[in-house]
Amino acid sequence: MSDEIPAGWYPDPSGQHGERWWDGGGWTDHTRAAAAPPPVPADAATDGVISAPAAGPAAAPAPTAAATRDSAPRGRRWGIPVALGLTLLLVAGGAVAWWQVDERLTERAEAVADADAEADELRERLVEQQSRLEELEADLAARDERIGELEAELDVVQARETPGDTDFAGSSDGGGDIVAGEFRFSQVEVRRDFVDDFEIRARMTNEGPVTRDFVDITATIFDANDRILAVLTGFEFNVVPGQTITVTITGFDDYTPDWDFLEIAVEY
Repeated sequence: MSDEIPAGWYPDPSGQHGERWWDGGGWTDHTRAAAAPPPVPADAATDGVISAPAAGPAAAPAPTAAATRDSAPRGRRWGIPVALGLTLLLVAGGAVAWWQVDERLTERAEAVADADAEADELRERLVEQQSRLEELEADLAARDERIGELEAELDVVQARETPGDTDFAGSSDGGGDIVAGEFRFSQVEVRRDFVDDFEIRARMTNEGPVTRDFVDITATIFDANDRILAVLTGFEFNVVPGQTITVTITGFDDYTPDWDFLEIAVEY
């Protein structure tokens, strides 16, 4: 241990710098310019001899390969591993961050795909509902049309069954007026037609308040025993209130002068 050189500034063994720091075990990277020589004492000058100062550790050996390796600065010894460690940490951190970003992107892509699938399903359901709605509207239109037809048929039935729409009147000898509902038959004449069948001709007057688009006329001829001898029919269109027209009622029953009376019925 007595051979150990104390730490301090000594001449740089490489010759590149003035002095280099010896840490007691090896050379470091710390260097500086050579210190200025101390002033010569007056008594030394009188002797005429100037002694050179010690230039460094007298026993400091020249650095060998092992000494050079061992004399590497301690800061540099740890710098490379620390730098590598920091680099690895940065790379690992970047990998973790990228993995997290990639995972989030994957989750977002899956969420978007799920939303698109749900939207497609909703669109399909909407198309089905629209198709069903069109079917219901078509069915409703058909029902409305059928209801209109039934109402029209009901109006016809009610018109036929309304009291006063069909009235009967008769005359024992064919003379005088016959009133049937809103219509009056005057100048009634029962006669033989050109093929020897019954025929009736009369003047018909609309005594009602409205125009009748269609008037169905039926005349029945009886004998004295109330037996039907003939049934005759006729019709007229658009008979306005107060209008009087000549009507002819015909049939296919043979004429006989033995008829006793007749009845006229109308439907409108």
